[in-house]
Amino acid sequence: MAYSMSESGSIDANSPENVAGIIDHLEAIKQQTGHGLPRIFRVWVDASLLLMQAEEEEYVKAVSDIVHDIDDEEEIKTVVPELSKALNKLITVTVDRQQPVIGDIYEEIGASSKEFGQYFTPWSLCLLMAKMDQESSGIDSNEYTADNPLTCHDPACGSGRGLIAFSKTVFDENPDVPVVVSGVDKSPLCAKMAVLNLVLAGQSGWIIHGNSLTMEHHTKWVVDFSRQTASITRVDDPE
Repeated sequence: MAYSMSESGSIDANSPENVAGIIDHLEAIKQQTGHGLPRIFRVWVDASLLLMQAEEEEYVKAVSDIVHDIDDEEEIKTVVPELSKALNKLITVTVDRQQPVIGDIYEEIGASSKEFGQYFTPWSLCLLMAKMDQESSGIDSNEYTADNPLTCHDPACGSGRGLIAFSKTVFDENPDVPVVVSGVDKSPLCAKMAVLNLVLAGQSGWIIHGNSLTMEHHTKWVVDFSRQTASITRVDDPE
């Protein structure tokens, strides 16, 4: 994993002081553009993921959803830096807290919005369930290799907290065991948050925007850290 999670990771990040600095940058965009925080949050998630994928043209298209004129250099100079600062602070808080926090930002914004109605399993509970699962199943470090990694799948992964908790727990006890996680969520926004959380944790795996019950798959992202650097591949309409 990109950061070594310690027991301090049990600290709950869902508190104003931990996410307020990130939301402040999104608020600055709200003041500049007049758009609501839910819309700005969606664009920020899209733009952050596209930036990590080096998709410049699509990044511009994403940002154009919250600027009045994409050719207005003054507005662009205001909006784009705030998006970047919010991403940089997200990375900092994630590493400092040693846990995924983007879902907490979603919840904080959703507390005063009708557009965001989901709440995710608390990080402390995700850790507890992951530890219980590991204790009950037992993991033989000699059983898994790069070609045969330990896997974990979540059919309704939300922002991916459960997947990160699983890989963190394995890493704490067996750092040499290769882990690949996967998840599906019917919300495109949740799926993208889960992808971002995999990247920030340095965790290989794949996430699908789709429906586990109907087996409908719309978009798949594959995150690969096998070569020590993040490779993010997007596949539309995967089989």
